[in-house]
Amino acid sequence: QLGSYGCCFSLQTQIAILMRFSPTQLLSQLRFPRRAASSSLFYTVSAVIPNLSDSEQLVNCPLKVGNFDSNLNEFGVLRVLNSTRNDPNLALSFLGELKQHGVSLNVNAYATVVKILSSWGLERKLDSVLVELIRNEERGFCVLDLIAAIGEEAEEEKRSFLLIRVSGALVKAYVSLAMFDEAIDVLFQSNRMGCVSCIKACNFLMNR
Repeated sequence: QLGSYGCCFSLQTQIAILMRFSPTQLLSQLRFPRRAASSSLFYTVSAVIPNLSDSEQLVNCPLKVGNFDSNLNEFGVLRVLNSTRNDPNLALSFLGELKQHGVSLNVNAYATVVKILSSWGLERKLDSVLVELIRNEERGFCVLDLIAAIGEEAEEEKRSFLLIRVSGALVKAYVSLAMFDEAIDVLFQSNRMGCVSCIKACNFLMNR
C-alpha cells in the first residue's frame, strides 16, 4: 500500500515540486480531479512512499480543506520537503501553503526545513521560521526537540556545522522574544549533544 499525501496547493508550487521527480514517478504521483468551484480550481498532489508497516500507515489522518476531505501522510510531507533541499524558496513556499491549510507539522518536518535554510545560510528566513514556531503554542512538540532531531538526522560531516548554526539561530530567536531562560536551555542542550556553543549566539545573549 502506498502512503499518500493529498492537499490543495497553488499550481506554481505543485509544478516546481513535481519537476523534481522522474516522469515515471510523476505519472504515479499526480492526480488532477475535476471540481466545481466558483473562484478557484483545486489540484491534488500525492507523494509516493515506499511500502509502510501497519504502524506507519496509522500515521494517516484526515484533513479538511475547503469543502472536501483529503488524506495527509507525514512521510509524504517529508519526501516533498526533502525534494526541495536545493531550492529553499520552494521549501518555504510549500511550508507556507501547508500552514495556510491548517496542517500541523511534526518536529521532523520542521527539522528538514531548518536544515535546508541553515545549509544555504539564509539566516533571516531561518530566524523568521523559528520565531513563528516558538510563538505557535499548538505546535505539538518542544522547540528544543529540533536540536535533537537535526543531530540524529544530519550527515556526520555536516552534523556539527548544522547544530552550531541552528542552536545559534534558536538563541537569537528566543532572545528577540525576551525568553532568556529558554535561550540558555538551548545552549545547554547543544552542549549535551557535544556541540560547541556558537560564540555569536553567546555574545548576543550576554549583550541583551
